Amino acid sequence: MVLKNFITPRNDFINCGLSVAEIILVMNERAINYIVLLQEGKPCGIITERDILRLLSQKNYKMKAAACTICSRKIIKTKGNRTIEYALGLMVDERLRRIVVVDDDNKYLGVIEQEEIIYQFESEVFSTNAKLEDFLHIASKALVLEPNVTIEDAIEIMNFRNIGSVLVGEKGIPEGIVTESDILHNAQNPNLDKLLLKNLMQIPLIFFEASETVEKTLSVMQKENIRRIAIH
Repeated sequence: MVLKNFITPRNDFINCGLSVAEIILVMNERAINYIVLLQEGKPCGIITERDILRLLSQKNYKMKAAACTICSRKIIKTKGNRTIEYALGLMVDERLRRIVVVDDDNKYLGVIEQEEIIYQFESEVFSTNAKLEDFLHIASKALVLEPNVTIEDAIEIMNFRNIGSVLVGEKGIPEGIVTESDILHNAQNPNLDKLLLKNLMQIPLIFFEASETVEKTLSVMQKENIRRIAIH
C-alpha cells in the first residue's frame, strides 16, 4: 500500500509564524502530540512534545519566541507514492516515531506514525506467539521517581535521559506515570516548576506480565489509547 492511501486525515498542521505559547495552546486544544508548520502549503518544520520539554528545561525560556526556533531537527519527508514498508524502514534508520508525507509538488499530505503501521499490520510485523519478554532487550529500563519530586527536576531528568515519561511511586514501587503530554497540558501554568509529580501523575498504571502476547498488549493499548505500558 502507498502512503497517500494510508494517511489518516488529522487537524495536525498550522501556518508558521505563531509563537511557542500559541503552538502549545493549539496542540492542547486539538489533543495532538506534534504539529506540522506549513508555509504556502509546504511543510517547513515539525514541533513535538519533546521539543516543548527541551524548551521548558532551559533557563529563562520565552513563550513568546517564534515557534520555528524550537522545531525538531531537519524535517524528514517522503513522497505519498512511496510504500509503507519504505516509510517504516526510513523511520527505523532515522530513529523517528513519525514521518511527514508530501505530494510531488512538496505540498503537505499528512503524517504517518509508527503505531499506525504496527496496529494495521501487527500480524505481519510480529509472529502469532510473540511475547513482551521477547522485546525486553530493547525496552527502556523503568525509572521510578518519588511523588514529591518537582516537575522542574523531572523535566531535567527526562531531557538528560532523552525519555518521554517517568513512573511515579514511593520506595521504587510505581503507582502512576507522568508523560510529556501531561507536562504539555500544564506548560503555560506559571507555577509549573513548583508542581510535584503527584499533582500530574496518571493513575492507575497499566501493567502487563512479560509473558503476555504482543497481540493482546497492542489490542489493549489501542483500545485505551495509550502509548506506554509497564512490564512486570
